[in-house]
Amino acid sequence: MKKQLSQPERLVLFALTEDGMRTDSEVAERVGMKESTVGAHRRSLMKNRHVRFANYPAFHKLGCEFLVEFFGRTNPAIPLDDKNEVYTRFFKRNPQIFDAVSGEGFLMASAAFTKISDLLNFNERHDIFFEDLPTSKGLVELAIFPFEISRCSYSYNFAPCIHRILGVNASEPAGSKPKWHKLESPELSKVEMKVFLEMLEFPTATDAEIASRTRRSRQSVTALRNSFLERDLFIRTAVPTLNSVEFGAVAYVHLKFKPSVTLDKKNSIAGNDWWMQSCYTLERNSELFAVYPFASFKEYSSLMGEYIGPFERSGVLAQHPEIFVVSSENIVDLVDCAFAPLMRRILT
Repeated sequence: MKKQLSQPERLVLFALTEDGMRTDSEVAERVGMKESTVGAHRRSLMKNRHVRFANYPAFHKLGCEFLVEFFGRTNPAIPLDDKNEVYTRFFKRNPQIFDAVSGEGFLMASAAFTKISDLLNFNERHDIFFEDLPTSKGLVELAIFPFEISRCSYSYNFAPCIHRILGVNASEPAGSKPKWHKLESPELSKVEMKVFLEMLEFPTATDAEIASRTRRSRQSVTALRNSFLERDLFIRTAVPTLNSVEFGAVAYVHLKFKPSVTLDKKNSIAGNDWWMQSCYTLERNSELFAVYPFASFKEYSSLMGEYIGPFERSGVLAQHPEIFVVSSENIVDLVDCAFAPLMRRILT
């Protein structure tokens, strides 16, 4: 049964989603709380699975040329557990999928690919896998976002919606605006790759623990971690699980625009909330995929019109919006921040 977060827990959760690198001292300064109290609430949030930490890799710097969102409605006649078991098996065989959720006749999966042939091979494997399971097939649509022509906020932007939903008594966060990411290909030595993959696989492990696993000194692991952070190869992210009564629904939104609609034009039409309140945003001139958490279906009904309604009323959309609204109680994580298998495949 979902529980309610206390006011101090709300403040700590908010401060961590705003910056996952924050120490207890820095969180305490942000929300006006004692450092020891922050530490206790951080441990409680993690123990009760209200937040988890991930080292989110910079895909655009690590050989990935584009992100893809797969989404669609699934067969309601298939029992949810059976459908989830089938897709979990498929995702385990295809590490390009780093995040996937299922619920209420809906499936969404996020993936990163190195080149177009990688995507085409993935689609063929998908079709082969489901060839004898036609009633279970659910990845019916996809939206492609090449880094060279897209603006993304893909390493999460939870702070603004957490601030809104939890009614946090702190100044509003700036939010993570979708931005263009330049493609890069940094050279990593075998030692760097090994340590990097361990940090993705075990994001809460200490440098001493990583050193033990990789047979390096703790000092060398610390130096490598600092190097990765300086080169922005990953960002430490606090990921709220939305596992409390304050979170009632999540909307997955896909929009197609007329090609002439730029980011500036979107902002002039709808302000900032269309990206500010989305925790995961992929955007290019003609397409948008965004994820909006809400306190309830009632809040969804009142706010979604503010976020994307201006686009429809202004006539800039090329087709009607596709919106999938799912109760947070019925969302099942099939893949959750599974970065290590994907990066291992690419780097090694």
